[in-house]
Amino acid sequence: TSGPMYSCDGVTVDGDKAYIAVNNSFEWGNYVGFLGEVDLLSHNYSETDLGPNGLNPENVMVQNGQIYVFSNKNFDGSSVSVVDGGSVQVYSVASGSSCGTSAMAADFIYYQEYAIGKLARFSVSSLSVEDTLSQALPFYGMVNDNINSMFYVTSTDYVSYGTAYTMNYSGAL
Repeated sequence: TSGPMYSCDGVTVDGDKAYIAVNNSFEWGNYVGFLGEVDLLSHNYSETDLGPNGLNPENVMVQNGQIYVFSNKNFDGSSVSVVDGGSVQVYSVASGSSCGTSAMAADFIYYQEYAIGKLARFSVSSLSVEDTLSQALPFYGMVNDNINSMFYVTSTDYVSYGTAYTMNYSGAL
């Protein structure tokens, strides 16, 4: 009764807080963009509005106490929101794209736009797109394994196959 009022996607836990990407993505065209926060000790829930360029968040990442949210907007581009307390800064990272995936490694948010089919890196130090890596395989999901310095990525056509790969931080499968 006091939690998210819309469908959600990514969840990450940092200390005694759980952060949730609240997007309403299963109601086509009626997306929202909130960062949900659950205090795991008190069970209190609150939300931060990511604004019109932070619609449809799919992933929440935390590094050094800083919260980053990757959003698909209206499937017409993507953005990275940097949330610090109640303050939100939103950085557009792609346009003309579709549903994407993302993961954080070191000082970068790696992300891929499904319609564009390229893997790019957003620098959390400079708060800008650093570069685009050579990788044309469309990914559906991506998870960082920081112990072995690699990603686990999946690809699918949603009908006949689903394949999992390992990928290094340079984009090589």
